[in-house]
Formats: sequence, structure tokens, C-alpha cells
Amino acid sequence: MGSITVETAIVMPLFIFLLINIVTLFQMISIHTSLDSALTQVAREISAFACFQEVYENVLLSEVYVKERVIQTVGRDVINNSVVVGGTSGIVLWRSEVIEENDVIDLVMTYRVRPMFPVFNIGEMTLVNRCYIKAYTGYEKEEYGSERQRYYVAENGDVYHLQRGCTHLQLSISMLNVNELAAARNEDGSRYSPCEVCYDAERSGNRVYITTQGDRYHSSVACTGLKRTIYVISASGIGTKALCTRCGGG
Repeated sequence: MGSITVETAIVMPLFIFLLINIVTLFQMISIHTSLDSALTQVAREISAFACFQEVYENVLLSEVYVKERVIQTVGRDVINNSVVVGGTSGIVLWRSEVIEENDVIDLVMTYRVRPMFPVFNIGEMTLVNRCYIKAYTGYEKEEYGSERQRYYVAENGDVYHLQRGCTHLQLSISMLNVNELAAARNEDGSRYSPCEVCYDAERSGNRVYITTQGDRYHSSVACTGLKRTIYVISASGIGTKALCTRCGGG
């Protein structure tokens, strides 16, 4: 009876350590899967806004934006209480770029994980999540021949444009700290008020998004209030619209 007690006293701690590390292994797999899913979701959001070149290149592809959106998607407390070393501060976006030759977004995220109670020389490990996705820039099908001219108009616009990338067709989106809203004004000199669609004071962070043409501030850059509908027309659809002085060369 005494020998059984001794053996149990020796084996039981080892069994508990092994059990804890098995659980930790599943935690590593779980957090890796969650972060991978979040990175893919953020990449899709960025891809959908690739046509807004200014905000796409200067805001959406920034390490700060991608990392913050991943953290929001997974949950800050979930990451901080996981096996990720350093919690949210341990997540690094070391490359966020667009491969220009084929408009592909390439996001790479790294972080380190470690077991709760390392045994058998199992220590910290580096994990990598990577998302490789086509930017949604569209394409033009030469269905009617290259000699057919296309023009671009914004919804309810009174001018037509020669170039899809004309800055008059793109919303000028800026990212502000909520503390800067009191002093912010749009192009008409009006103050900004919260967006009825996306803004939630309790769930939103310290960053908001505004446009110089609008009068609302948004908590999500993916909000429908930050989109502009653009139509492709032929010469017969111009009607009485004037030519844009910016992209028309005037």
C-alpha cells in the first residue's frame, strides 16, 4: 500500500504537467486559428477599399490599422489572457504591402507562444499568419473594342470624368483621435456628428474616420457611409454634364 502511494506521488505531478501542456497545445492551435481568421477578414476589408487609393495606401495598409483591426476581431482580453507572449503587444505586422504587378495584398503577422508550464525543453515558439489576397480593383473588359471611350460619373454628380482615379471621385478619408473631433470641420465648415450606422461609443476605440465632404464620423472604415457609387457611361450618357476640370486637363 505504501509503494502505491509513493508511485502515485511521483507519477501524478508528471501526469498533471503533461495534461496541462496538452491543454496548452490546444490553446496554441486555437489562438493561431483565431488570429489567422481575423487577419483574413481584415485583408478582405482592405481589398474591398482598394479603389480608394489615398486611404488604402496611407491608412488601411498601415501596421497600426491592421493590428488594431485584428485585435478588435479576436478580442483584446482573449489575446492578453492567451498563450501569446506579451499579449497584444507581442503581435507584430512586419510587412504589409501590395505587389503592384498584380495588385495582391500580402500581410504577414508574427508572434510567440509558450506553454503554461514548459516541460521536456518545450519553450517559446514563433508562429506566423499570412494572408495573400487580390485587391479588389476590378478590371475593364474590352467588349466593344478599344476605340470606345468610357467616362465616369459619381452618383448625383454634375460633372463627368476621364479617369477612374480622379481625386474628385475619391472620398478624402482621414483618421482622427476622438479628442480631435471638437476642432474638426468639413469643407462646409460644419461640425461632425456620429454616424447612425456604425458608431457605438461603448464599443468604438479612440480612432474615428471622417471625410471632408461628409458631416459624420465613423468607427469603422468599412461603413457604408464611407462609400461612393461610381458609374461608367458612354458618350451618349454625358447629357448636360460638364467635363471635370481636374482630370479633363482644364
